[in-house]
Amino acid sequence: MPSPAWENLDDFLNVDDFATTATFTNSDGQVSQPVACIFDDPYFDKQLGEYSATEGEPRITCKEVDVVGVKKHHECTIASMPGRTYHVVHDVKFDGTGTCVVYLAEN
Repeated sequence: MPSPAWENLDDFLNVDDFATTATFTNSDGQVSQPVACIFDDPYFDKQLGEYSATEGEPRITCKEVDVVGVKKHHECTIASMPGRTYHVVHDVKFDGTGTCVVYLAEN
């Protein structure tokens, strides 16, 4: 049985709609290819579906195959956030559905 169209991650992460791109730089200075992602408001708790003053980690959601090798302490830049640099604060959190969350902190 084919998957429904809404399950296509490439459609969900379309940069012509509301997605953006992120690039990662490792400790050797190697920069990744741009990764399509959703940048989440750092004060929006998606578990609760509301804003929370205790949440503060910016994060991106992306396809797990696009961030294989991204580790804690790598640097990250987000295309929709020019002039800001982030670093990865935890190893990538894979969720088993093909997507993952990368938690960031602003440098």
